[in-house]
Amino acid sequence: MSKERNGKKKLTVQMMVILAMMIALEVVLSRWLTIWVSDNLKFAFNFVPVAVVAYLYGPFASLLVAAVGDLIGSLLYAVGPYFPGFTVTAALTGLCFGLFLHNKRNFWRILISVVIIQVVLTVFLDSLWFMICYGTPYFASVLTRTIKAGVMVVVQCLTLVLILPIMERIKKQLKL
Repeated sequence: MSKERNGKKKLTVQMMVILAMMIALEVVLSRWLTIWVSDNLKFAFNFVPVAVVAYLYGPFASLLVAAVGDLIGSLLYAVGPYFPGFTVTAALTGLCFGLFLHNKRNFWRILISVVIIQVVLTVFLDSLWFMICYGTPYFASVLTRTIKAGVMVVVQCLTLVLILPIMERIKKQLKL
């Protein structure tokens, strides 16, 4: 159980175990349970453990889970050369989820966080990383990622609207 001292949460064994499990789940979901559309376009559900941690523990913990999960996944199951820009995108995704979802759950907060992540990070920032890393034309990447982002906004919103109420009950039962 995380204890508070001077208004700040203290890291506990239970919290470390949950974060480690969520990192492992993020790696599995991003590397193994992924639908590849092309060499540089995939659909994955690795946002789920990041959003769950964001809801339970806040921006720093979700940033950590997303970044460490991306780094471990990239090093263990590389689909290309490691590029730190994608880890930055993952970390910013965790941060965004944490800022909007921590201890708060409503449709508008979910929608705003998902739209920011999909438009700013997936469409524009990831397109920049693909241009730098692979030489993919920026505007061609933006176009394909915009289509993906539209689909993922719906998928992520529906998934989080279904999962976060369950996490709220679990949080109360486990006194997280």
